[in-house]
Amino acid sequence: MVGIIIAVDIPIIWFSVRWWNSLHQIQSSPKTVDPSMVLVLRWNAIAFLLLWLVFLSSRYVIARDRRDRELAPPPLAQEVAR
Repeated sequence: MVGIIIAVDIPIIWFSVRWWNSLHQIQSSPKTVDPSMVLVLRWNAIAFLLLWLVFLSSRYVIARDRRDRELAPPPLAQEVAR
């Protein structure tokens, strides 16, 4: 449900900058920001992409380990008694 609301809300937020330009600043892009900030914006975008990749790979490892534990055969009765 939240995903549906967000999917509808993102275009509204995106276009609100153009529709109500008296309430918002112009959209930030390398063309509209101070030249000294272009490199900072790019580093920020790269950092968030790399952080997302770390989270994604961590989630994959966790899910793979959980699946392996669930599919592993049960321990033998002798090993449990020890």
